[in-house]
This record gives sequence, C-alpha cells and structure tokens, in this order.
Amino acid sequence: MTEARWHHDRQVVLDWCADLTRLPEHAAGDVEVFLPAPFDHIGGATGDVPSTADQAEEVLFGPLRRAFGHSRLTPVAVVTEVGDDSTDVAVMGMVGGPRSAPFVGVPAGDGPGLRVAMIVRLVDGAVTRLHLLTDLPDLAHQAGIELLPAATGRTIPHPAPPPSLGRPDRPDPAGAERTRRLVTALIGGLNQLTDGELASMPQRDLWADDMRWIGPHGIGVCEGFAEYQTAAQQPSVLSFPDRRGVWPKPAFVVDGHLAAFVGWPGLVGTFSGPPFRGIPSTGGPISQRIIDVYLRRGDQLLDDWVFIDLVDFARQCGVDLLAPLG
Repeated sequence: MTEARWHHDRQVVLDWCADLTRLPEHAAGDVEVFLPAPFDHIGGATGDVPSTADQAEEVLFGPLRRAFGHSRLTPVAVVTEVGDDSTDVAVMGMVGGPRSAPFVGVPAGDGPGLRVAMIVRLVDGAVTRLHLLTDLPDLAHQAGIELLPAATGRTIPHPAPPPSLGRPDRPDPAGAERTRRLVTALIGGLNQLTDGELASMPQRDLWADDMRWIGPHGIGVCEGFAEYQTAAQQPSVLSFPDRRGVWPKPAFVVDGHLAAFVGWPGLVGTFSGPPFRGIPSTGGPISQRIIDVYLRRGDQLLDDWVFIDLVDFARQCGVDLLAPLG
C-alpha cells in the first residue's frame, strides 16, 4: 500500500507540473500555498500568510503562462516520502524557454528560464499544502539586469543531479535512512555555531571532497569544501553571527540518495555584522525562507542545491530588491 501511494502521489505532482495553472484541479478545498516575495503580497498581506490555489494562479502561475507561453515546470529532482497520513513530494526544476512577455518586470527575451523549488503535501491524493521558492535575481540576470552585487561563488550554470539519481522510480527506504542521518547530522552541526567561528560547526567529514554547494544567483556555486566555507558560509556567518537553523522543518522529505527540506523561515539571526549581498545591516532580527535539496553519494553528501528568498530578506531590511525592474 505504501509503495502504491508513493507512485500515485508522485504522479499527481508530476501531472500538475505539466501545467501549474491547474493547481485547483489537484488541490483540496482548503489548500495552503506559501509563496515567495513579491507574490506573497495578496490582499495587502505579507509574510507567512498562506494564499489559496486561486490566488496563486492570479499572482504567479497565470503570469508565468503569459510570459513563457506555458507554466510547465520541468523537474530535474523529485523526492517522495510517504507518511502515515500524508505524502510529501519535493520538486526542483525550471520553467524554461524564451519569454514573449515581461514577468515581474523582467523584460521578454531568451534564457534558460525561472528556477523553482517546491515541496507539496498531499492527503488522500489531493494537495493540501505547498511551499514554493523561485530565483528571480537569476531570471533578471538572464535579461542583463543585476539585482545583487557580483556573486561570491562561481557564476556558472546551475548543475542538476545525475538523471539516474535525481528522479528515482521506486522507494528506497534503506538508502533514505542513510541520507536522513547525514542531513540531520549536518543540520545539528551547523547549529553549533559559536562566536561566529566556522570551525565551531562540525561538518567536514559529512561532505565529499568534490562536493558542490549550488546557491541562488548573487551567491553562486561553490566547488569543494574550502570554497563552500569561504564563499557561501563565511559571508552569512559574518553578517548574522548568532544565526541558527530553525528545527523542526515544516517538511523534511527523504528518498534514496535525495533529501529536501523547507524552512519558512529556515534560518534566523540578528543582522549585526557587515552588509549581506549589498544590503546594509539593520542591527535587528532577520529570517530567510529556504528550500534545500541534497544528494548523497555513499556515506557523504555530494551536492546541496539551495533556494533562498532574497527578495523577502531584502524587504525585511527595508530594501526593494526588485526596484530596478520597475
């Protein structure tokens, strides 16, 4: 029964990915949709107020269809886990192709498309909750508009998981348990940060020597542990020296070699250090919405794809990151 539900609910989400505007057809009547900035500006509300499927269609999925001529999300990673009462499915992929109309002020043009990550919860085969993040600064970059300073990591195309590992075709409970232990150990180690010292976070042995950290545009891709610490972790630790990851997560999905979680927020701290990605320090509390997708190889983590709602983070600091888009 568990494997049958694994296949069924995974396919429900994949069918919906073929046309995101069809969410109401796949959703329960009281579905909660958590959208990133600026799409969470619905009815004057901001922050963590969930929207409905119809509101998500109005502010995000409909505009995607008008800009790209479709709202098809092509997955490069799918993670499915069946629980006692629900199924969680994480999807990472791209709404791709040329844009024939503007999207959130990004002009029409060519480019790979909009990077998207989402985690969907289903009950009795219907979507009851959705968390979704995009990489709008990357889409603007494709149009020649820079919303953030030059990346601290490498500005290379975002690599995808190997096809054989990114979309498993059957459950793998034993592999999932190995992956869960590694990711849980990593989160625990990162939360041991003391006095802003990178060395206080035990994690090195969890990563493969050829590991990759694939962050959002403006932070970039890091290859190898030293580069990951220098270009990805150190700027964050300097700006938010008391930062910590929020636990437990709204969803933590593990399947075979893959794991994904959403934090809404996923990281909290005090912005008491230097500017972060060109955004001045506020001296006050901040939070970041995050979706991570991990790939395990053997007994170590190989890749981590990270989506961060930098538009929302900037908004907390009084900065309109999208102002250049008009």
